[in-house]
Amino acid sequence: GVVEAVGRAVRGIAPGDRVAALEHLNGRGAYAQYLCYREHELIKLPDTVSFKQAAPIELLKCVMIGMLQFGDLRGRSMVISGLGPAGLLALQLARIWGASEVVGIDINEERVEYANRLGLGRAVLPSELEGRNFDLGYDCVGAAASVQHLLSLASRKVVIFGVLRGTVQYGEHLWLKGTTLESYKGRPVDAHLRELLIDALANKGLNTECLLTHHVPFTRYEEAVA
Repeated sequence: GVVEAVGRAVRGIAPGDRVAALEHLNGRGAYAQYLCYREHELIKLPDTVSFKQAAPIELLKCVMIGMLQFGDLRGRSMVISGLGPAGLLALQLARIWGASEVVGIDINEERVEYANRLGLGRAVLPSELEGRNFDLGYDCVGAAASVQHLLSLASRKVVIFGVLRGTVQYGEHLWLKGTTLESYKGRPVDAHLRELLIDALANKGLNTECLLTHHVPFTRYEEAVA
């Protein structure tokens, strides 16, 4: 939205600035005409970033935080499980950040076709990667079976971004290889993460609009949810 007013202590944002929220508000406040945020909960948008591009920025922030747990991606191969909204962002980010090879997998053929048709990156069904090996694995599903499959594909590190459901077996062979299994670790947004968010949206061609299927007024709210 557009900033209407700011408190006396606010320095980085001014009335008239276009901003996007980096945090959720409790309750149903997001459906009000005016919202009150703390300064650190917002990010100022450059003129080159549209509101449509910025609409999924809170999810993008979370996906980025998980991706940063791998460290430098340059020269490393990565497989991403789950091509829902988070997975589609992760697929693109891994390429933007210099991974040598990035492949997305999903058991849903329509999601695989969608990612390939839009040119977001290479996407395949899980069975097509049998016998392959990658350095890193990023799980955007959360189902134990998805994480277990990534552990058979990625030799260095697997990060679980999706909320885990079920039990994952970490066998002796993984310990012998030194494979790291790590859960998502949320953290506050700092200046570096803000720079990465704007850079991806404004300079690197990250497609976030692919996550948006409808644009409707609140008078059609129930229809939109359906």
